[in-house]
Amino acid sequence: MCGLAGVIGTNLGIGEFEAFQELMTISTIRGKEGAGVATAFKNGDIKTHRTMQTGAHLVYGQRINSLSKELNNITAFSGHCRWPTKGGNHLGAVHP
Repeated sequence: MCGLAGVIGTNLGIGEFEAFQELMTISTIRGKEGAGVATAFKNGDIKTHRTMQTGAHLVYGQRINSLSKELNNITAFSGHCRWPTKGGNHLGAVHP
């Protein structure tokens, strides 16, 4: 079984970002074999980040933390902590 986390809003701040980090850390118990995060921006762009490490490792890593400087342009964070039941254990099977 996998873990899911998300934060949606029009004016996300550091509090919402930190809440998302904590939700992904808690969700790690539901999936430790990989994690993905999708970030939606006000202009419609979506950036994704994936790793074969835990959700906590992903959201506290440098790539995601750099997004905290862009919070005024972000409308949502969506995350997934993977516990593989099908599809094997490889980066191609990890998704946000």
